[in-house]
Amino acid sequence: MFIGYSEETLWSAIKKQAQEIENEKQWLRMYILEKDIDCVEDCVRNIMDSCKAIMENIENLRGEQA
Repeated sequence: MFIGYSEETLWSAIKKQAQEIENEKQWLRMYILEKDIDCVEDCVRNIMDSCKAIMENIENLRGEQA
């Protein structure tokens, strides 16, 4: 499937998602110390969503290179 995003846009999106993961990691450390399981779970889910978005952008980059 052709998405139509430029390679630069896809790399920019990956960079943004990586930064979001870094931010979530900071919150995750704090919530672990507080033993707040609900917030830990939310952070983990957000990190998983960001990883999924990165993988989708990688797939799109591979499609652009083909």
